[in-house]
Amino acid sequence: MTGVKRVESLNDSPYFIKALADIASSHLQSGKTVSAQLGLRCPGCTNEKCGKQKEWFKSFAENAVNV
Repeated sequence: MTGVKRVESLNDSPYFIKALADIASSHLQSGKTVSAQLGLRCPGCTNEKCGKQKEWFKSFAENAVNV
């Protein structure tokens, strides 16, 4: 194949990589097993699968033991 080029993407930016590493590091240092954001649903969400997923994350967070 010739003449095919890939457009640069944002996720190879050193700033993006540093920001992502900072977020991951902060979460690991917090000692929390699951982020509270995993339990949030979109405003007006009525998707049954989404609701079940959020309940699973909530129960996991409640029963998780920090080490």
